[in-house]
Amino acid sequence: LKDKNGKEIYEGDIVKYEEEFRIVSWDNLGFVLQIPNTRAFSWDLWDAGLSEIIGNIYENPELLPH
Repeated sequence: LKDKNGKEIYEGDIVKYEEEFRIVSWDNLGFVLQIPNTRAFSWDLWDAGLSEIIGNIYENPELLPH
């Protein structure tokens, strides 16, 4: 998958999608968007080409809400 800027998307990336931050996670069915600080996932199909990588959970944990 690639974001709107052509950057490859990986598990653990933090993306801005529909004006909200989400964490890219892997599920048995494919990549899903996890709502930060919850176990909730956005199961709807998402268009990776509309998302933008803003960091990842390892290098930029400060981007996630506390």
